[in-house]
Amino acid sequence: MGKRVIKAMGTGVTIVSVFFLIRKLCSFHLKPEQILETGRLGYLMLLSLLFAVHMVIVGVPWKCITEYISGIKIPYPLVAFVVCKANLYKYLPGNVFQYVGRNEIAVRQNISHGKVALSTFGDILMNLVSVALLSILLCRGGIRDIWLYYNLQQRLWVLCFGGGILILLAVIAGIIGIQIRRKKGYRRKLWFGKKVVREIIPRGMFCMAYYFFLGIYTGIMFYFIVSVVLGENILVSQVPLLMGGYLFGWAAGFVIPGAPGGIGVREAVTVVILSASFDQKIILEAILLYRFVNVLGDIGGFLMADIIYTFSAKTQ
Repeated sequence: MGKRVIKAMGTGVTIVSVFFLIRKLCSFHLKPEQILETGRLGYLMLLSLLFAVHMVIVGVPWKCITEYISGIKIPYPLVAFVVCKANLYKYLPGNVFQYVGRNEIAVRQNISHGKVALSTFGDILMNLVSVALLSILLCRGGIRDIWLYYNLQQRLWVLCFGGGILILLAVIAGIIGIQIRRKKGYRRKLWFGKKVVREIIPRGMFCMAYYFFLGIYTGIMFYFIVSVVLGENILVSQVPLLMGGYLFGWAAGFVIPGAPGGIGVREAVTVVILSASFDQKIILEAILLYRFVNVLGDIGGFLMADIIYTFSAKTQ
């Protein structure tokens, strides 16, 4: 199948995704006063711009993993364009299209589709593990309250089982990645090989640190909505819990099957976690406004990435 056909199909899917995206915006049922107030509207537009920037830079870990597995250098403007374009596919029914869409990079760079798919799988695991760890670290001050509030000691085995599965999947992904990129010098045992210490671990640490940064970035935006946009008085000691609760809800909405983008799941989990310390009504409204910001940011991110990629292609 030619590149032109693939490109045309991708454009068609993008147009359909925009239709579902607009429908999703309409489904929020936001009241005019929630958005159109002059000060609030300005803040929401600023946050949408910041989220668009987040979308443009979110592909760095995926680029790092893909380049390592494939052995091919990929220009970041192309990575940002493919990631932001594929990101619009999440508004299609189902939770997988945004990652299937990333395989466009395989066609453009002549990389094996299997290697790109493996890179995407590793990126997803790294993202989830990093966000989960960060949310736990941020929530550590309120974990006891949450634990007692919801009587979670009776469900400890579920939490342990879920964490074990994530760790196991991460290990399997690492083993498969090394097998695919097998060369001379990779024949040593996995856990004692010099390549693991020199290449795998540094890349893994970089990706985790980068996702920590992105998690804090988006967590601060959520705090800004609650504190500044909605005018809720948040104590300094409550800020980490607020950010951690949002991030944990994001992770849950990401992995639990449901409507596009985990809609409904994220809200429920975030409210469950934060209800022990915050007004439930405020949290619900903040999540709704952040959803609005996310949608505008997804559109803005795609437009920014498209401009950057087009400009970089012309200058080469």
